[in-house]
Amino acid sequence: MLTKRLLVKAALPEETPKFENATLFVTIEDTSQMDAEARILYRKAQKGVAYDGTPLILDVDGSTSQNSGQHNLRIHLSRDGDDSQFKSGDFITTQSYAIDDTTTNITVNLQAV
Repeated sequence: MLTKRLLVKAALPEETPKFENATLFVTIEDTSQMDAEARILYRKAQKGVAYDGTPLILDVDGSTSQNSGQHNLRIHLSRDGDDSQFKSGDFITTQSYAIDDTTTNITVNLQAV
């Protein structure tokens, strides 16, 4: 069970130009079921995100998840605010970032779409 706040540092590639007014989508999924679609336990959209060349710092409330087991953190940084599909200019996590009740902070690397 995730019962605390999680500090997330999201790093973008060094060559990323500065931008404003993006939307950051943070998702925590329950990945404890083999061969089953991951169930979404937490989802938050943060609008008006600006990037100035330094990693983005996010405060995620993990207490909304009452499930024990394996969890995965995903991030989608949308330049136009649309989370229905990935578009050129967006940034996403491209690897698995496992979290559990002992995780208090984590650094994730976002990659350009």
